[in-house]
Amino acid sequence: DVWAALIELNAYRFRRRARPLFGYQELCREVTGVSVGDLSATALRSVVRRYSDACMEVAKRKRRGERARYPRRRRFYVPLRWYAGRFTLDRRRLQLSCARGTPPLVVRLSREVPYPLSEVRSVTLAIDAGRLVVQVTAEVPATPTQGTAVAGVDVGIIHPFAVAVGDQGP
Repeated sequence: DVWAALIELNAYRFRRRARPLFGYQELCREVTGVSVGDLSATALRSVVRRYSDACMEVAKRKRRGERARYPRRRRFYVPLRWYAGRFTLDRRRLQLSCARGTPPLVVRLSREVPYPLSEVRSVTLAIDAGRLVVQVTAEVPATPTQGTAVAGVDVGIIHPFAVAVGDQGP
């Protein structure tokens, strides 16, 4: 369990009065060469990224004087993300890379991906309400028609959303 190991690593560093490791690059250096069962390095880094983001958000809140605590809860299931080149998608079949020397994980999808396969940028494997879910991120080109405006929406974690229309921003 990568998330629990990262919590334990920083708990050990806190007890020793050492500086905790929160940066993504620092954590990646720390876990380099560590094998975690059949988990690929790509999936391992996706958990490290989420942990680093959570710690950095707590640090920001503490700097602002808000009350916040670093991640302490050991999660059972943390979403795993694979980026383009680390997975193969073919209609209703998703093949995910695993650790070296192990066969890839093949997931059969209940329906086809609604985007052109060449536009898919990443897939995330998660558990939602006890079911295995694959979240697909695709780059879909926006083709405005004459007389309409194009808006870009960023649904963020910190802010509810941010909208930009042309050169106008929030």
